[in-house]
Amino acid sequence: MNASDIRFFNWKTPQFINMPEMDNKITNFLLPDERKRTPGQTLALKTCIFLYSGIFSSLVVRVKPMSITVTSKIKVGFKLGSYQAYCVAMAAAFIHYLKCRVMTVQRSKDKKMFKNTKVDLTDFTAEEKEAIRMWACCASYFRSRHNSGSGVYCSTYGSMHIYTSKEVPWKNEVEQIDTLYNPSILLVDIGVPCDQNLEEVKVEYRKAYPGLYHAACLLSSRCSVTLANIMRQVDSTINSKQNQEKITTIVAEKSKLIAKLFFLNQGLIKCLTFSHPKAQEVLEMAYSLDLRGFLVGSAQGGMVCIFIPPFCTEEAKLKELYKKANFKFTANKMGVPGVSVTMLSETSNKKHKN
Repeated sequence: MNASDIRFFNWKTPQFINMPEMDNKITNFLLPDERKRTPGQTLALKTCIFLYSGIFSSLVVRVKPMSITVTSKIKVGFKLGSYQAYCVAMAAAFIHYLKCRVMTVQRSKDKKMFKNTKVDLTDFTAEEKEAIRMWACCASYFRSRHNSGSGVYCSTYGSMHIYTSKEVPWKNEVEQIDTLYNPSILLVDIGVPCDQNLEEVKVEYRKAYPGLYHAACLLSSRCSVTLANIMRQVDSTINSKQNQEKITTIVAEKSKLIAKLFFLNQGLIKCLTFSHPKAQEVLEMAYSLDLRGFLVGSAQGGMVCIFIPPFCTEEAKLKELYKKANFKFTANKMGVPGVSVTMLSETSNKKHKN
C-alpha cells in the first residue's frame, strides 16, 4: 500500500477517509498467512495498519520499524470496551510518537533508538485528544459499520469511554470519565460458540424492523449515557465532605439504579433477538440473589455481565452457583484501566530486510 493511496487527508482530519476503500486496500495488503489468523487477530492487525498508515502518511516524517507491545486487562471481544480501548491506545501511542519525531526529541545524544514505555492522556493537548478520539472512532469501522456503543463500560488510561450511537462510526461522540467508583462485574461464559456473525444478525433485523431496531439501539445508547451520569454523581458523593454513613447510603442507592440499567439492557437485547437460553439460565441464577446482568458478545453466544454492587454479600453465593453449574467466570472492575500500549520502540532495520 503506497503512501499516495492515503495522502489526501491530514492526520487531524481522519473523517475524510473513504473507509470502504481503505478497508479493501488494507485487506489486499495483508499477506496470505496473515489472513489465516483468528478474526480477532486480523481485526487488531487491520486496525493497527490503518492507524499507522493514516497517522504517519500525512506528514513528511521518517518512520523507522518499530516494536509495539499491547496489554489488556479485560477479555477482548465481548463488548466490554476492549476494542474501543485498543483503538484509543494505539492512536494515542502513534500520535505521541509522531510528536516526538516532529519535535526532534526522539533521540538522546548517544543516538539510541526511540523508546517509550508509557503514554498517558495528560501528554496531549485538547486538540490532540480530539484527534485521538476521531481516529479511534474511524478505526471502529473495521469492527462495526454501525457502532451502537452500548456496553462500553471498561476503559483506557484509567478512564471510561462512552460512545453514543451514530450511524457513521467516526461521528460518534466519546465521553471520557475519570472515576473513583469502581464496582465489580462478574463475566460468566455461557459456553455456547457463535454460529452466526452478530453484524449479519443486526443487518437482517434492521432491514426487517427498522423502527424497532433504531428505537432499541437509541435506548441502549442512552443506558450508557445514563450510566456515565450516575457514575459521576457517585464520584462526586465520594469526594464530598458528607459523613461516611450518608455517603454509603447514596452509593448504595445509585448502585441500585445501575443494576436496573443492566436489567433494561438485557430486555433490549431480547427485543433484538440477540439473547440465548443459556444466557437466561445464567441470569436466572443471578436474579435468585437479587442481582442483575445482561448478555454481551456475539449473537447466539458470548458472556453474561453481572453487576456486583458495593457492599454486596451475595457474590460468593453466586460464584458457588456458577461453579456447580459448570459455568466459567472472571471478575473485573468497571472504570479500571483496560487496554494500553506498554511499549513502543524503534527497532533495527536489519530485522526488517524482508
